[in-house]
Amino acid sequence: MVDGPGPTGGGGARPGSDDTVDPDGVWEELLTLADARGDAHDGDDLEERTSRLVAVLQRDGGPRVLDLALPVLADPATGRRHLAARVLAQLGYDDGSPFEGVIAAALAAAARTADDDDREVFVWGLTAAGGARWTAEACRYADDPYPPVRLALARNLVLMEDPPGDRCVATLIGLSADADAEVRDAAVFSLATLNDRDSPAIRAALAARLNDDAGDIRHEATVGLARRGDGRVLRPLLDRLGGDPDDVFRLDLEAAAELAHPALMPVLVRLCEHWADDGDRMFLDLALTARRRCDPRTRARATSLEAELVAALNARWAGAGWSVVASDSYPRTVLRLRGGDVGDGRPHRVWDDVTVADFRVEEQVERFLYDHPALDPPC
Repeated sequence: MVDGPGPTGGGGARPGSDDTVDPDGVWEELLTLADARGDAHDGDDLEERTSRLVAVLQRDGGPRVLDLALPVLADPATGRRHLAARVLAQLGYDDGSPFEGVIAAALAAAARTADDDDREVFVWGLTAAGGARWTAEACRYADDPYPPVRLALARNLVLMEDPPGDRCVATLIGLSADADAEVRDAAVFSLATLNDRDSPAIRAALAARLNDDAGDIRHEATVGLARRGDGRVLRPLLDRLGGDPDDVFRLDLEAAAELAHPALMPVLVRLCEHWADDGDRMFLDLALTARRRCDPRTRARATSLEAELVAALNARWAGAGWSVVASDSYPRTVLRLRGGDVGDGRPHRVWDDVTVADFRVEEQVERFLYDHPALDPPC
């Protein structure tokens, strides 16, 4: 399995220069490391050095890296082929991925004729290198017979489109019912974190995994449904949080905070008392957050603050042809700008990264404007 690009680091610069990278020199060093992998006893050190040099080429290697790496996708040595895919996957990412078309086409072509292990690496590279126009090519591997190929898709498909389109979502829904537990886990996680997408099909796929006891699947599915305010998770949460505190999962506490249902208050109060005595600070903090969100007084205060924010935004653009409207309710309240040339505008999630206690209307007005940079200041 090939991991993503490693941490950015130095290496590969010509002597006497801190700014200029010699792509040929760095590439040769990487090939030497790739050839040494089969016999190396210092695996961690080898990976660290490889990651550092890969990052150097991806960041500073420029178009010369295409000439060096593309032919190696067909090299007889497996380690070299995988190294080439790894380097190419995010070449020039910091500069807006200027080589996306060339790289994605090469990886797509290589994947079509590759054996299992190579296909996994090339599909992973395709999902990392290719943007939205390559989604259809990636999705053709949703039924691949080799589970690690499907796993690469389940993990990385959401990175290809922002926000993910219908084909991407449909593919993830299919993968969420995969025969392989690791693939299901990754697909459910991807679906659960699609904060800007909601549909009966997404909810049904997540609900179908609420009793899946492999890994964290049922807990990830619970979080995903709770983020969407789906009441089907209330009973599972009451059952799990109401049991032995030592068996409580962190994800279920996160789900309780996302759902913010008053019926969860008694079990959360009990857990807070237990962990206050037990000294488990991490779980206590999570339980306290969930308890505050489930408190009906918090919802009432949040509703009042949301009304103030909408009024302040609409007053700021009075007469400009725009208006701000709110949908859903705490903690899932979304604001959208309507009118003029903006249509429904970009959704603005009021309660992302802010608590009711810390909410300041003036600060949230500026945050809304930051999310809508195309708006002209009022005259």
